[in-house]
Amino acid sequence: MDNVQLELKRIDELQTDLSAKITVSPAETEIVPRWTRNPTYPKLSKEERDARVDVPDDFFVETSECIVIKPKVTEPDIDKRGNAQACLQHICESSEWYSGRYKAALALHVDEETLTQKINTWLAALEERLKNPQENDSASQDAYAFYGIATTKELRRHIGGILGLPEEQILANEMQRRTPLTRNELRTIYKSNTLSDSKVIVRAGELLGYEFVELRLWLRRLINNALRRKR
Repeated sequence: MDNVQLELKRIDELQTDLSAKITVSPAETEIVPRWTRNPTYPKLSKEERDARVDVPDDFFVETSECIVIKPKVTEPDIDKRGNAQACLQHICESSEWYSGRYKAALALHVDEETLTQKINTWLAALEERLKNPQENDSASQDAYAFYGIATTKELRRHIGGILGLPEEQILANEMQRRTPLTRNELRTIYKSNTLSDSKVIVRAGELLGYEFVELRLWLRRLINNALRRKR
């Protein structure tokens, strides 16, 4: 697992700790008997049940059920929550992974205006790291992780642009996320000659209301291949 993925996993664990609880008193339960229909017998309709007078001895079988008499009593784990809050704050301010800073900020519910300012700062710094050959590999991991966890379409498009992803690929990814797309965006996907996933192109054509989409796609590729051979 990449270091950036380890960081994101740690943030998930810390986010869970933000709502940690301790048990004051455990639940009190009791096992009670229950009679149920023997599953080896076929299920009867109401008419069949009403008409039937003989019931085999083993038609019903005894089982048991655990019922809660008194629910568990819990209270917030102040220490664990406070530690998680402090750790997330530290990650948000100083992690080497900007995707980690972003995810920590989401966990902390940073207000939208402050988060937007932070994102602009982080992405500007990440873009500079991507230009540095010595940092390109780790920066690329960070950027793709950021792209994967970004919560808005606009942010993903911004990061996709930083990564140099073609517009049609970014839109195809959005379609796979089930993000609503405009007709112009669907046309961009449908007209693409670079997307390798033909299912995405076919789906875009169907959403545009085109008929015989698969046949159109096959003919388009046939023509493109013929043009390439001529060159």
